[in-house]
Amino acid sequence: MKLGVRAGSFTHCTELFGPVLGMMRASSLAHAVELANGTGYGLTAGLASLDEREQRYFVEHMRAGNLYVNRTITGAIAERQPFGGIGNSGFGPGAKAGGPNYVAQLCHLRERPEVRTMRVPGTLSDALEARIATFASVLDEGDTELLRARVLDYARAMSEHFGREHDPASILGQHNRFRYRPADGVLLRVEADASLVDVASSCLAAQLAGARIEVSMDPRATAYQDASVLAAPLDVEHVDALLARTLPGSRLRLLGSRSALLSTLNREQGVHIADEPVLGEGRFELLHYLMEQSVSIEYHRYGNLGAHALGLATRSARP
Repeated sequence: MKLGVRAGSFTHCTELFGPVLGMMRASSLAHAVELANGTGYGLTAGLASLDEREQRYFVEHMRAGNLYVNRTITGAIAERQPFGGIGNSGFGPGAKAGGPNYVAQLCHLRERPEVRTMRVPGTLSDALEARIATFASVLDEGDTELLRARVLDYARAMSEHFGREHDPASILGQHNRFRYRPADGVLLRVEADASLVDVASSCLAAQLAGARIEVSMDPRATAYQDASVLAAPLDVEHVDALLARTLPGSRLRLLGSRSALLSTLNREQGVHIADEPVLGEGRFELLHYLMEQSVSIEYHRYGNLGAHALGLATRSARP
């Protein structure tokens, strides 16, 4: 055990694989969360507290793939607590082992031609319709229809899956919630041969997911070279200029052809390059702009379910 570890020190910011415990002093829970989030890593984190206000703060502000409250922070079980980190503790597209998207990340998905023309029922918000209209000014009628169909499916995926917490195990005495959070930073790289509808679809997918994106665009691209239209910071640059600067995150969504030079980001900087075709199926396309998180809360106290027992009794009494 090492006492008196200072913020920003080697022990604080380095992942040490060994029997070394660095102890830091925090002035409050918020300060403690800030120190933990400041390492760049985010595999697991735990809190011991009976104060539900502190539990809520920890769960909403802690950046780690697996969060544990009032229980051990090891021994994750497939499906019950899908396992995997974020930040420097994540890898590739970030799908958790034992989670619902693990197999999908091993696939290279493409859309069948007949799926592209399928009509999706539903309505969109005025804000989304306004953005579609902006993009439509340079799209033909067919691509505008395709864009709207894609965004409708993205919105449906957010409402039915990504915007909800899931607890498939339903263990009595323990919440095991699987949820999605917006990705910290995604770079949208638009190559010269990228299609306009794919650029528009990707920007709106990120908006629906709540992800922060930046756009890097090849000067030869015929896409929207206007940051106000893209609603994101824009750099019009050749790929060699892109390689020379710091990227906003560890994910790059590539639109257009993948060059050998761009692949150096993957080899040398560990950046995940998602070069799959843009899909109209929101259940898969939105995964590029979201992070997975498991939250496990042990709410019983030595078998006593406390206030949760009242909710269980109320539900069981309903006809």
